[in-house]
Amino acid sequence: IARKKILLAEDNEINQRLMKSLFLKKGIEITIVENGELVLKKLKNEHFDIILMDCQMPVMDGYEATKAIRTELHMHTIPIVALTANIMLEHKQKALACGMDDIIGKPFDFDNLLSVLANLLLVGGETNTSTTVETKTEPFNQKKTTTVLVDFKKGLKTTNNIQDLFIELLTVFIKNYHPNIFSAKVSSQHQMSTLLHELKSVSASIGAIALSKRCDHYEQLNKSEHLSEAHYKELKALLQTTNAEIKSYITYHSDDNNRNKPSSQEV
Repeated sequence: IARKKILLAEDNEINQRLMKSLFLKKGIEITIVENGELVLKKLKNEHFDIILMDCQMPVMDGYEATKAIRTELHMHTIPIVALTANIMLEHKQKALACGMDDIIGKPFDFDNLLSVLANLLLVGGETNTSTTVETKTEPFNQKKTTTVLVDFKKGLKTTNNIQDLFIELLTVFIKNYHPNIFSAKVSSQHQMSTLLHELKSVSASIGAIALSKRCDHYEQLNKSEHLSEAHYKELKALLQTTNAEIKSYITYHSDDNNRNKPSSQEV
C-alpha cells in the first residue's frame, strides 16, 4: 500500500499524531481531517484509495459520512474502515449496515492495521469481516484492585515501539486531559458521554488501563443515569494519579536521554 493515498477522519489530537507518524515512518501518504463533513469535501476534490473513519466525531460522525459517500457521492467501491473504541456486535452491525467494509478496535496493532488495509485494497473494497481486528476490553469491576494504573510497555507498543513518539503522545495527553476537564467541558449528559468515550479510547492507546476501564464503566452508567458528584470526584482523582505517573515516566526518560548524550568535553 506504499503508493496508495489514505484519508483519515479523526478529531482527537493524540490519535492524529499517532497515525500520521506511523504512516510516515512507512513512507505512506495520509491526509487527516477532523470530521465527516470534511471527508465529503475532500472526496469531491481529490482521489483517495481508502478511508479510515472514526465513528464518533463532531459536526458529522463516521456513520453519517459513510452513508453520504455511498448514496450521495455514489462511491461504492472505495474501502472504508471504521476506527472505534466500541467493538461490540451492535457496533459492528451498525458500521457494516451504513456501508463500511471493516471495523478495527482502538487501540490497535499497527502492523495488523496495515494487513487489513492491504487485504481490502487487494480485493477491491469488498466487505471482508474476517479481517476485523478486535481489542478486548474487560468490564470494570470495582472489586478488582490489581489493575495496572499505566502499562507503559503496552502504550509503547501502540507506537510501534518508537520511544520519542510515545513521549510526545504522553506529553500531549497530560496537557489536554487535566483533571479539571470534567468540570470545564461537561454541561450535559451527552457531553459527558462524549468525553468519557474519548478519554476511554485515548487512555487505552497510551496504556492507561485503569483510567480507560473506569471511563468505559461510567460511559455505560451515564446512558441510564446522571453521574453523581462522587463519580466526578473519583474520575478526577484517578486522572490526577494517572497524570502524575505519566509525568514521572517522562521525567525519567528525559533524564535517561540526557545521561546518554555525550558531554561537550567528550565531543
